[in-house]
Amino acid sequence: MRGMGPTGWIRAVLLGLMAWSAPAASAQAHRLVEGRVVAADTGSPLADVNVFLAHTLTGTTTRADGGFSLGPLPAGEPFTVVASHLGYALFVHELDPAGPDTVRLDVRLPPIVVSLDEVVIAADRGGPALRRIARSEEPSEWLFHMRQFLRLFLGETPNATHCTLLNPDVLVFGVSEDGRVLVAEASAPLEIENKALGYRITYHLIEFRNDAETLRYRGLPRFETLEPRNRREARRWERRRRDAYEGSPRHFLAALLSGGMETAERDGFEIRLALRFEYDALESRPAGTDAVRLRPDGTYHRLVTAAPLHVIYWPDAGPQHSATLPGGGAPTPAADYTSWLVLPHGAADVLSTGHFLDPYAVTMYGQWGRSRVADDLPRDYRPDE
Repeated sequence: MRGMGPTGWIRAVLLGLMAWSAPAASAQAHRLVEGRVVAADTGSPLADVNVFLAHTLTGTTTRADGGFSLGPLPAGEPFTVVASHLGYALFVHELDPAGPDTVRLDVRLPPIVVSLDEVVIAADRGGPALRRIARSEEPSEWLFHMRQFLRLFLGETPNATHCTLLNPDVLVFGVSEDGRVLVAEASAPLEIENKALGYRITYHLIEFRNDAETLRYRGLPRFETLEPRNRREARRWERRRRDAYEGSPRHFLAALLSGGMETAERDGFEIRLALRFEYDALESRPAGTDAVRLRPDGTYHRLVTAAPLHVIYWPDAGPQHSATLPGGGAPTPAADYTSWLVLPHGAADVLSTGHFLDPYAVTMYGQWGRSRVADDLPRDYRPDE
């Protein structure tokens, strides 16, 4: 879930790279990924390199000989293998869903040293010039933008208040002269402790950009489960994980994949078409049975809609006017249960597990827009376990 809070009318893009999610049945075919990591300059094996599947809990570290093994993994699913080690460049490899059952990766990591002084903030081609702001140079202004970044990056839901960025000093910001554009770069992975859901997230930030209309960010996160202090905390984390899943875009897409609009409606989703979204997002009509289609397209399914979707997750609340939407009135609590999904290109590919393949193929508003990293679950999280 991605988007902006009730303080402004800003779009937010759902982000995430191709990733693997747990199989639906134990009888599904499996595959193995194995390999060896060495230093590119010397050929020497590298031990304790983090090798993981992006967006999941699946990961390991290399042995003394640089070897590693990941699996068993579901066959026929795309996912991203990442190798990360301090002092070396990041390795990212997209595995072909139609590849062999055993995949061999020979990873050569070139040495690299990145310091805050070397982090360069570059403007988009044709975009406004950006002024670089580092903590060591302008601490007060850096702190102001750090707070802004955390609100945008973690999200604007209750779970965000339970998240802590453990290494904020790795961030450098770029700000336009009018203050409308904020860009962030990191010299090391962001280490996030999510005490709401019980995860530690190592987030390799690839892009973060916010302007007057759009928030775009993407990265390669590794999830690790925190150790609960007691059974009560373990139960609370599981309950909050379930709450984060229910009503989310992943829940919505999984329901559509499972049984179409009938299943989505049975799971509590009311689906409407916002035919005049740009003028009044709250003016919508019930979607017909063929207004939302998910048709097989090779390894993926293609989501096609007749218009932007206005989705309300019941039985919590129905649609109400909100000042954050075109033509809206005063904000009401019902905005917490109402979302909009827009496909800028008219269609978007969906993985069989309910995740979008292209991070920029969909734009979300409302509740799905306000929820970001603080509400993210690993792709291998299963609500029925």
